Amino acid sequence: MDPLKRRIAYEEWIEVIDNAIKLYKDSAKKTLKKKIVWENLAGVPVQSGSKDCGLFVMCYMKDICLDKELKFHVKWQRRSNLEYGINHLNEIRVEWAKHFMKNHAC
Repeated sequence: MDPLKRRIAYEEWIEVIDNAIKLYKDSAKKTLKKKIVWENLAGVPVQSGSKDCGLFVMCYMKDICLDKELKFHVKWQRRSNLEYGINHLNEIRVEWAKHFMKNHAC
């Protein structure tokens, strides 16, 4: 789900995430019950600029967390023209700022 469309090769992403999961499992002394099956979600919204990566990731996280049936992968499975516009990014900025001010501001 790279908003800049695979600046890192697909196989490298899988290796990075698999290594992170292994490190987590080792530190938490947990075992995975199921094998991870990776899907390339080619229809994720595309990032137009080069400075909004974090906001795009937060938009993805919000969409995933709010999807109670976990069907986001169906929406993003095929190539599409989905995008997060400036209004969507501004909404995430405001939500983050409110959260920060409520929980971390003195």
